Amino acid sequence: MNTCICCSSQLLRHICHHSVYWYCPRCRQAMPVLETATTSFHREFELRKSLHTVLSEQILISHP
Repeated sequence: MNTCICCSSQLLRHICHHSVYWYCPRCRQAMPVLETATTSFHREFELRKSLHTVLSEQILISHP
């Protein structure tokens, strides 16, 4: 269940102009979709971590 980051009220899911957003009826404000941002940051972190590992292994192999 999604809750408002300001007041912890239950958010309502809305769609407008082909995009999804959350609306807090208590604050009367649109709220960002945080799980999407969190997921994309996690993917980027995992990609950078694996790239760092690959590059580190290549350096060790080329310089014994």
